[in-house]
Amino acid sequence: MSSVAFAIDCHDREVPAYVASPRSLTGADIRTLMDRTLWARFDEATLKAPHAVQWLSDNGPQYTATATVLYGHELGLVPITTPPPTARRAMAWLRPSWGPSSATTWLVLSSATPRPCWPSSGLVR
Repeated sequence: MSSVAFAIDCHDREVPAYVASPRSLTGADIRTLMDRTLWARFDEATLKAPHAVQWLSDNGPQYTATATVLYGHELGLVPITTPPPTARRAMAWLRPSWGPSSATTWLVLSSATPRPCWPSSGLVR
């Protein structure tokens, strides 16, 4: 089973980083994603975000692992976990707050092997 996780900058809708694996993602994979996202957004020499950055994800074990949460805090991230349906709707929820004064938020989405978005009959819902 292949898995992928990517970060979306909710201010400019950019995908600064992603991780992919032929196995299920682990906390180490998510910590790597945190590093890559931080470096892509600020600079590769950056060890900590210059201001608090929300790290919104679902409540999967790779996101809620103590090592992942503590590492996020060390990087200046504010890990926030929500149930999976809420994380999927977060972009719509955050849309009204986008603007120069809005808080920086990175939404993290992950998925196992992608499934088709249509029923087996081939008709799009």
